[in-house]
Amino acid sequence: RRDAATIQQGMTDRDVSGAITQALRSPIWHDFNNFINPGSIVAAHDSGHVAIGGTMPKQEIAAFDPIFWVFHSNWERLWWEWQQIMQATTLWTFRSTIVSPSETGATLGNAVRFLRLPPFNVINPWTDTPAETTIDIAATDTSYARPHAAADRPDANQPMRPAFGNFAAARRMRVEADPLVSVRLKGLNRLVIPGSFEAVLKADGEPVGRRSFFQPTNPNRCDNCRELGIIDLDFHVPGSAITGRDLTVDLEVVSSPAGMSPRFP
Repeated sequence: RRDAATIQQGMTDRDVSGAITQALRSPIWHDFNNFINPGSIVAAHDSGHVAIGGTMPKQEIAAFDPIFWVFHSNWERLWWEWQQIMQATTLWTFRSTIVSPSETGATLGNAVRFLRLPPFNVINPWTDTPAETTIDIAATDTSYARPHAAADRPDANQPMRPAFGNFAAARRMRVEADPLVSVRLKGLNRLVIPGSFEAVLKADGEPVGRRSFFQPTNPNRCDNCRELGIIDLDFHVPGSAITGRDLTVDLEVVSSPAGMSPRFP
């Protein structure tokens, strides 16, 4: 993997901490756990794999780096933190964070995935262990120590706690002096891209946004990949960075095969 300073810079360049902060403020599960949204836990996860480098961006062998296990334990910790913030620590309160695809503006591919959710209380193939016995990790004698650095995150000690009802109305909103604009890269065929990649949004040729996507070297051999072969990726960028400028996107393969350019058409 890369050295610690380079990893830290890569995390900063990809705003991994910002994505985590935004994800922890998302009261809807689909916003928290959705690769389209740059402020989701999945977006932060994918950027982390790419920033660490070495074997970590290569899905088939990422777990051979010991850092993988610390890395993934942290996503489990953050999921539990989100559950506590949103009071979604039981099966039924967790269900209250899930809305229909039409309410989230989900794409057709994601809508299909929503409709294929298994029964909530069944975990196949472990049918003897219903979800209600695992969704509250405190019931399994498991806990996570809170990192000291987490106390520095905005609202860390005063999390938003929406009650049942209108989650959209419970969401905090803040308008910045230079508001962010959402730009969507639509209809990207991930199946023809060999491995993890980054999409770089450019305004008049200048990079203004970057999204990482973690996937196998041969996505066509992956059932889940084929199910969501055509994807969308959103960028949130300052309006002033793109106003009146021509927008383009470059695709860069993170670990391109020998003899192949990292830039993908």
